[in-house]
Amino acid sequence: SDLDTLFILQLLYRDPTIEVARLHGSAAQQPDPGQPFRFDHVFTTGGDTYVELDSRNIEESIRLNILKDFTPGRTFDTAHADSIGYVVSGVRTLGQGSGGWWTMRSARLKFDVYPADSVLSLEFFVPHAVAAGKRRELSVIVDGETAGTVDLTNEGMNHQRFPVPARAINGSGFTIVELNVDDPYSEGDEQYGVVLRQAAFDYVK
Repeated sequence: SDLDTLFILQLLYRDPTIEVARLHGSAAQQPDPGQPFRFDHVFTTGGDTYVELDSRNIEESIRLNILKDFTPGRTFDTAHADSIGYVVSGVRTLGQGSGGWWTMRSARLKFDVYPADSVLSLEFFVPHAVAAGKRRELSVIVDGETAGTVDLTNEGMNHQRFPVPARAINGSGFTIVELNVDDPYSEGDEQYGVVLRQAAFDYVK
């Protein structure tokens, strides 16, 4: 409950004056929507634990899941500890060394890439349940521009490369890569796209 969370944190930090707000908590625990966010620390869940967001621009950090200790570069790899720093939304993290993370209907990753002609490489696994039955496609979008589509009938490991022109790279912030699966495989209320292992930008020489 909200009170349990507050009590535990007050005990943990030995500070009875701590105040806690929860963005997705009850109305009483949510931040005042009419005021800018001002907190000493902001945490989110990632990599099966709590990780701290960058507090320099809290609204932007919440929007893009910008972490304090894990910053994105050009190579996302679920085997690396910094992989949680790339995730924006739509990815079910399964912990480092899991062999891949499930994407949902729409997954978003952020990269710090210089605006030059590049190639985006993807490595992902297509399970039998996704490949079988109805035909599905994975759309790869870089900062709003479609880089290509992949037919998801190829069960097993897939390696794909997409040319990305310099104009599609955000030169003043993070470049957002969207991985959208049409009509994803579902179990109950959960939707599953592909099991993503790597995504990396390489500059064209």
